[in-house]
Amino acid sequence: MKGTGRRPIVIIVGSGMAGLTAAAYLARGGCDVTIFEKSSLTGGLVQSFGRGGFLFDAGPRAIGNAGIVKPMAEDLGLDVRFLKSPVSTGIAGHIVHYETLKDADRFSASLAALFPGSLAEVARIAKRIRTYTRMMASLNKVENPYFKDLPRDPGYLFTKLIPWLPAFLSILIRTGGAHKPIEDELKRLSSNSSLNDMVSQHFFKGTPREFALGYFFNYLDYMYPEGGTGRLPGALWAKAREYGASIRLNTEVVGIDPSSLTVFDGEGKAHSCDALLWAADGKSLYRCVEQNTVPGRFRSRLIDRKRLYASAGTAESVYSLFAAVDLPPEFFKRVSHGHFIYTPDSKGLGELHRSVLKQLKNSFQSTSREDLWSWLDGFCRNNSYEISIPVLKDGSLAPDGKTGIIVSLLFDGELALLIKERGWHKEFKE
Repeated sequence: MKGTGRRPIVIIVGSGMAGLTAAAYLARGGCDVTIFEKSSLTGGLVQSFGRGGFLFDAGPRAIGNAGIVKPMAEDLGLDVRFLKSPVSTGIAGHIVHYETLKDADRFSASLAALFPGSLAEVARIAKRIRTYTRMMASLNKVENPYFKDLPRDPGYLFTKLIPWLPAFLSILIRTGGAHKPIEDELKRLSSNSSLNDMVSQHFFKGTPREFALGYFFNYLDYMYPEGGTGRLPGALWAKAREYGASIRLNTEVVGIDPSSLTVFDGEGKAHSCDALLWAADGKSLYRCVEQNTVPGRFRSRLIDRKRLYASAGTAESVYSLFAAVDLPPEFFKRVSHGHFIYTPDSKGLGELHRSVLKQLKNSFQSTSREDLWSWLDGFCRNNSYEISIPVLKDGSLAPDGKTGIIVSLLFDGELALLIKERGWHKEFKE
């Protein structure tokens, strides 16, 4: 602490990307940092694992730079090398490989070929895609100034940052306020539900339109850490540890006394600090706070936030299949890049993931296993899949002549819980 001769004590709860990044910077800045992590691993959702010579990524299949990750890694001096992670998209036999922003127009052209009776609607969607893709590219054009030493880098300041600011402010003004969900925007542009599904169904429900329609820029922005996505949190933790940070694995925080800045772990031990950074699940934060220790002027706000989190429904889950395939990488390379968004049928999910799904959940206690399997069959046939092939990004990630693939789809989290309650979870996964 300033004037006391001792380092500020900071407790960070959660060792995902946010917690590890904060730990590295705070420790580098002179703080006494301890991370509390309830699991036995660091990295949170960003994990990679090996099986029989194959490397699989359990979390994100690539890392979006967004003008942040690469400059942050350079600023901290992380021991990680980033490879290109090109993307392909496909609907039935119409496959697009993304190399430049103009390839988004090729995606729109594939929609026109698939839906010749809706050319005017495709044109409206294509126009929005171009607009938001360019916005996304402009927002991420310049490396985040936080990681720059501006007084020592006048070239960046005067030739990049300052000329970029007018475009940045213009985009903020144009996209400010409430963000319309992609589903609502597409309904405004098109009455063809199958066409709309081809654009929206590989995003989480309610994704803001700006993000979804501008996502084609992200296809050009993806990077892949050599050795798997788990290399990035591993490098972050190594750097935080180098600066003196420590970690308590298998240690869950179950209580917080804000008035004394004390946290309590699952064994009942108390840990005091000068600052607490919560980088874990939001619901668990509000469960942990001792309500009576919060000053009166903040207590009502805390109660409102607890109610908000408690009433929040379960969002969509991600179902992933990890497969070791006895086919060489070249077999897959002829079809797509190592990151592939694929929809087998242009029919789309339609009401299967709207009214039919709602009815299925509302009457689930009387639903038969056969009815569920029938719905699931249609759901899988008409869904969109994210397919990752790590060995096409890093040739060392599979045995010679073989290929590891990861196939994922979005699945309603509330329905998954209902399936588990009926005792069908194991059978459902199989």
